[in-house]
Amino acid sequence: MLNAEATAALKHLALAVDADHGVHLYVDRGDGVLELMASVRDGQTVDPSAEPLDDAKAAEQDEEGGLFRRWLPGVHEPVPATHQPGAVARLTLPDERVGLLVMERVRREPFSDDDLAIARVQARQLVSKVSTRLGPRPIAWSAQLEAVQSVAAQLTRLSSVEAVSAALCSHTQRVVAFDNARVYVVREDDRTLEPVAFRPHAREYHGESVASLRVTVGQGITGWVAATGQPLIIDDASQDPRAVHVPGSTELAEESMLLAPLRSESRIIGVVVLSRLGLARFSDDELRLLGVLADQAAVAIENARLLAERDRHVAELAALLDISQAGGGASDERDLANVLAGKLRQAAHMDACLISRWDGETGKLVPLGAHGRPLIGPNRDVAVHKTLRRVLLSDECVWLDPGVDTLEQVELSRLHQLGGAATLLLPLSAAGRVTGLVELIAETTGRRFHDGETALLRTMANQVASALENARLMRQLRDAAETDLVTGVYSHRHLQDRVRQETARAARARSPLSVLMVDLDDFKRINDEHGHQAGDRVLRAIAGALRAAVRTSDVVARYGGDEFVVLMPDTDAEEAAAVAARAETAVAELRHPMADGTTVQITCSVGLALHPRDGRSGKELLRAADAGMYRHKRARVAERGAYQRAPANAPTSTGSTPHDSA
Repeated sequence: MLNAEATAALKHLALAVDADHGVHLYVDRGDGVLELMASVRDGQTVDPSAEPLDDAKAAEQDEEGGLFRRWLPGVHEPVPATHQPGAVARLTLPDERVGLLVMERVRREPFSDDDLAIARVQARQLVSKVSTRLGPRPIAWSAQLEAVQSVAAQLTRLSSVEAVSAALCSHTQRVVAFDNARVYVVREDDRTLEPVAFRPHAREYHGESVASLRVTVGQGITGWVAATGQPLIIDDASQDPRAVHVPGSTELAEESMLLAPLRSESRIIGVVVLSRLGLARFSDDELRLLGVLADQAAVAIENARLLAERDRHVAELAALLDISQAGGGASDERDLANVLAGKLRQAAHMDACLISRWDGETGKLVPLGAHGRPLIGPNRDVAVHKTLRRVLLSDECVWLDPGVDTLEQVELSRLHQLGGAATLLLPLSAAGRVTGLVELIAETTGRRFHDGETALLRTMANQVASALENARLMRQLRDAAETDLVTGVYSHRHLQDRVRQETARAARARSPLSVLMVDLDDFKRINDEHGHQAGDRVLRAIAGALRAAVRTSDVVARYGGDEFVVLMPDTDAEEAAAVAARAETAVAELRHPMADGTTVQITCSVGLALHPRDGRSGKELLRAADAGMYRHKRARVAERGAYQRAPANAPTSTGSTPHDSA
């Protein structure tokens, strides 16, 4: 029953619109049935004993039909058959409760627009009294649960967290009426509550933004729900001590809130927040319904996250495979660094990437490769870069963003040099050892890297480090195979490859090619009398003298134990003879101090061969040069001895047959 004040308002309404036959107030009792709550007939209050009005009795569309159509397609007032009214008007109550106001008059003149306008004004006053007396409307559970199931089915078909959150904001109105809805999701840091979707229906909320709504777990009413996992009904948000003002929104004098946690198993993954203008506008039943919907939404969000995680893992594996394949397809360290810089830049979605190798002996970073920027040098001394030193020595990644942190002048200068606004520094680690640095450059500030993204980039950087280290080792092995370890000049194997290449080129281009064979006279006696270490020192010195005596385009290689070959592309007989003379003189002028205080001076025998005069293949040219060298040697032996011991200040000349050095 309504109180006396509400009954008086109902009588006043009947007089104002000349509803002389009566005014009747129906309210949904929660199961789709309208129950007569109050009735005034012929100016007198009537006991509401008339039978309830349900859909089976509905015969006419209500005058403002549509708002409550799922409960009330139409109505027909149950009045005694002996006293039918002349005119009837029906108004839905402007309240969250599903209600209907029926007005009747005896005469058949219909209610005018002015009558209906007056009735609406009076009805608003009546609504406040009805709401105070009855509280929020009860829930039609069967219909509402059907709506929840329908919404949940739509959510499960969506494949992203953002899409699920937006649909939750949009479709919750079918279950619980609101003026504003927000869906928050806990980010990977387990601290930030990110407003993934929000949907204002009232202008008071139109100034809200993602930045203004973002809070942390424990902050404000929303943060409290995320921290405790407890649902909440807030009858007056302005009086709640946990409330914080949202920048961009209007200061609300009266606002009710309904909050339900998004729970996945035992973990809170977000919060759903509904707001309505006015006080005490939500009921316990609506909180239970929102809780059911929130549970369904949490499942949909977790499924979307799993799908996104699967897609992310597929993309990560593809990126790692791409880096691995790139690492296996190139052997030059710098070319490989350029390729890998592009792969890292693409995976990180950054604007540029630079890769440097850390030279542990000098303490400097040597630029290796770049993508999106030119390769920027020169070498940097890690000792004067505190942040670089921390990255390399501690094997940790650092995000440098002037918009967030205060940077040192050297770091700001580097950013300016790179033409970027922020940079992510990643160490290159291979086999537990830091070998270099990756600089990922962003042209704008504010980029955020979550832990999973950083871990992936670290993994990629380590794979890049391994690929570069393999390339460096391969280069060293190749150099070792192509370089004689004792003398430092090219090896016999490299010489054979170059002779084949140059003879083919000379034949194709019809260009001259000369081969010089150099054999040290009586070198074996140095090994025998002074030891192999002394012999190796003499070989290194002579190899250096030969490289200095020939041109930079010429190839000096160790052919045998004490034999060297000089390969001279684009060199005719006259030029080759001049090179041979310089080489012979350079070897002869060297003085080699021995451990016993003596000094040894050694001579050499040389032989020349020219393409195609002495041969067209490399084997023929080497054989011809060797024969020429032996003719020269025999002539020298016949002329004089080639080796003699001498004191430190009296060098000796030597000459003998060729031999191998041990």
